[in-house]
Amino acid sequence: MVYNPKWMQALFYSVIVGLPFTACYFFYLAIDLCFKFAFPNAAVVALVALLISYLSYQAFTLAKFVDARVEFNEHEFKVIFRNGVSYYKWTDIAKAKSSMNAQYLRLLDSTGETIYIVDYMSSGYSDFAEKVNKAFANSKNSKFGF
Repeated sequence: MVYNPKWMQALFYSVIVGLPFTACYFFYLAIDLCFKFAFPNAAVVALVALLISYLSYQAFTLAKFVDARVEFNEHEFKVIFRNGVSYYKWTDIAKAKSSMNAQYLRLLDSTGETIYIVDYMSSGYSDFAEKVNKAFANSKNSKFGF
């Protein structure tokens, strides 16, 4: 089973909630700098605010995976959300992306929708990543992004 421990969920949720407030604060700083006629500084602060806003948007789109769990066997895996369960065969994974900088594994289906995202620090990550790797090794048309 793959899941995020409670301390990791609390950390993720605090970031998800904190990012919009941080973006608003930076927009406030940019407007304040504009009124003080520090336009170059205001532009830089506004760009930082836009970057934080984008990160906030990305965090909100991934929030449903924070408390999700995955149970898997040789033939299939199921993603258990708070309000339901989704079943997948290993062949349903069209693409897997992995990032060493962000340290996560993202599974996508054939339509490009995210099936599941798992952090490398999640309990059970190594067994799950190994199984995904085996599934792609057995697939002839795999696009594995490790």
